[in-house]
Amino acid sequence: LELRKHSQSHAAEPRDEPRGRNKRKKPGLAPSHFCKVCGSGFHNKGNFLRHAETHLNDTEARCGVCGEQAESAESLKLHIQSHRETSRICDVCGISFRDMEIHMRIHTGQKPFSCKDCGKHFPRKGSLERHMKLHAGERPYICEFCGKTFIENTVLKRHIKSHTGEKPRIYSCDVCGKKFTMSQHLDVHKRIHTGEKPYTCRVCGKNFRQIGNLDSHMRIHTGEKPFICSLCGKRFRQKVSLETHERFHKKEKPYGCHLCQKGFKPYSCSVCSKSFPRPSSLSRHMRTHTGEKPYSCSVCGKRFNLLANMKRHMRTHTGEKPYSCSVCGKTFNHLDNLNRHVRIHTGERPLQLGLAVWTEDNVQRLIHAV
Repeated sequence: LELRKHSQSHAAEPRDEPRGRNKRKKPGLAPSHFCKVCGSGFHNKGNFLRHAETHLNDTEARCGVCGEQAESAESLKLHIQSHRETSRICDVCGISFRDMEIHMRIHTGQKPFSCKDCGKHFPRKGSLERHMKLHAGERPYICEFCGKTFIENTVLKRHIKSHTGEKPRIYSCDVCGKKFTMSQHLDVHKRIHTGEKPYTCRVCGKNFRQIGNLDSHMRIHTGEKPFICSLCGKRFRQKVSLETHERFHKKEKPYGCHLCQKGFKPYSCSVCSKSFPRPSSLSRHMRTHTGEKPYSCSVCGKRFNLLANMKRHMRTHTGEKPYSCSVCGKTFNHLDNLNRHVRIHTGERPLQLGLAVWTEDNVQRLIHAV
């Protein structure tokens, strides 16, 4: 109870500026909209129009958007409404938006706002400002129950439900039944079933379901490897690759005894009791029991239990051959075919155990079975 009262005393304080710290100037590009009445600048057209309405009661009754003078405050208000853009439908994803300029950055990958501390880029100024709180250490939203602090109010509200017992709203996928607590996450998940990939690489034209995947892919073209091992200095394009690499230094297993380093697989199948190190591996395994095939080909309708299998299948329709021989340049649609072809140049014989030839598919099946 004392902690709750103490937390409330913080919540009552002004949150504009943390105590004992100078107010940081908000970063961003030069404003693109300027008020014709007072000269204030804005990045976002919506904020600019809302600002223009603050001049309704000025004696001049002049429009801050175009400078036109109205006869009265009422006529000025109607005039400002004429500047408001009605909702438009995006040609790429078919969703309706008011500010199409900002929305299109999702599809183009444009991120005009950059963090001066770490160089990370963002499509919206608001996203950059939330990110900057990480560097500044600002966590202005405090849980009145446990005192835990948060950067965003929406995250605090979700956290409070863990104390009150209120169940968060659940969003379920109508195809596979997977559940999410945020509608945005469900929207991204649905693209697995629809095959929608709204984010396009400007260099090679490859499409992606998530903006994060596009960001990671772009590093292939730029050569950027921002994740550095603190022990050996080796650089990586993806954070997960760095984390996996660091386990080799520490000889660490993701689920291991800290005394003897024995590894464990905490996720068990309820049907056959087989264990797995990750929930995603268990989820893939369960499809062998249920027969579920959540991934369908958008061309012929054939269904697959693994996304990787569907991607390989799609090449039969697209004719894509992403694997090329470094010796003669011949291209192939599967890595197995390339490996077999390379042996023509090297004279290498495939590894055989009994009658089994160890190809990529065989190895992948073995990995998933472990």
